Amino acid sequence: MLTELVALGVAAAACSGEVADGSGVSSVGGSTSSGGGNASSSGGGSGTGGTLASGGTNEGGASANACATALPLSSIAEGTACAYLSALGASVSSVTLWVADSSTNSGGHFVTLPQNQEVTSQGHTYRLSGSDSLFGSGLVGGVSPAIFGYLELSVDEVAAQIRLDVAGCATEVSPGYAYAFASRVTLARPGCSTCMTDTVRRDFLVTRLGSQYIFQNASGPQACSTGIGLVDMTL
Repeated sequence: MLTELVALGVAAAACSGEVADGSGVSSVGGSTSSGGGNASSSGGGSGTGGTLASGGTNEGGASANACATALPLSSIAEGTACAYLSALGASVSSVTLWVADSSTNSGGHFVTLPQNQEVTSQGHTYRLSGSDSLFGSGLVGGVSPAIFGYLELSVDEVAAQIRLDVAGCATEVSPGYAYAFASRVTLARPGCSTCMTDTVRRDFLVTRLGSQYIFQNASGPQACSTGIGLVDMTL
């Protein structure tokens, strides 16, 4: 089951982070965390504003693309031990998303958000505030140490219009420097009552640079039914 990263010369592993009904990854709340506090939501945003069109279409009218729902991460891990990432940051300092948009030749566009900076892209403004993410490591779904947490993004000055929950397991590739990270990522748009939620497997290459860890999606930009995809993030 680890063929995605084996093809890149990396031995991948994953660990469980699904909620009790198996529909998605867990939040930080309810699990032991070294990141401090619970990763509770700051509340759903209102239906105004927002980055993507409602009703199952993406920005610019692109059709929603269904992606396979991720297996429980415990099934992907197959008993492989997770590595501990020392001094992992508790909040996301930068994140890059892929936003589906049929009006562009590439089918979408990248949005990179440094923490506490408002960014305008394709007619919408996005913001990642310092209090809008929380990550830690600990016991998730019977596996430890898992890396897990969430981040929320404001769109057009409306809070929590995009939410990502991540839970996964790091495998050491180069001691203290490089890791493979197999995870379940749940992408949701709390401000859109008719929009779908995706829970997908995503494999990342993780590089430590000084005191920061950079998670880069090994599969490149992918947007599913929500029309958004996690490309990279820095903790």
